Amino acid sequence: MIALVRIALATAALAGEPRLILLHGPEETQILVNPQQVTRLARARPKGDPKKLLTADAACVIHFTDGQYLSVREPCEEVRRMIEARP
Repeated sequence: MIALVRIALATAALAGEPRLILLHGPEETQILVNPQQVTRLARARPKGDPKKLLTADAACVIHFTDGQYLSVREPCEEVRRMIEARP
């Protein structure tokens, strides 16, 4: 699976498509995200918080231009660094 993700990233880069970043869902699912579509990052509530609506393993919620959102295991600070590092 990792090899397929690397091939997808390399193919997108060669085709002049937006550079994607690799993140992980709460169950370690690999997710490719287009940084140009990200509108907001929000820290997930800590584990044990009674108001936590997402799975306990989510560290960051990413909001997109189409109004959808995605929870990932990476902290928002790490996601932000990855987004800013892309050309």
